[in-house]
Amino acid sequence: SPIIERLAINVVDQLNEKEGKDPVGLAAAALSYVCRSKNKKYPTLRNIALAANVNEVTVRNRIKDIEKYYNKKG
Repeated sequence: SPIIERLAINVVDQLNEKEGKDPVGLAAAALSYVCRSKNKKYPTLRNIALAANVNEVTVRNRIKDIEKYYNKKG
């Protein structure tokens, strides 16, 4: 949905330590993070990784980066 897309873009924009990170992996992780936080039904990590053509581990690691950022912030 457009709302989820906008929230995912905001997540990526707010991250401080994104230099050197694969932008597609960051986008996939942000999308997954937002979907999990806003919806009870969300695509699996595997499906998001396949759609983005990145490894699941990459997405999982970027989600950890996002969570670390929000835990420091909040």
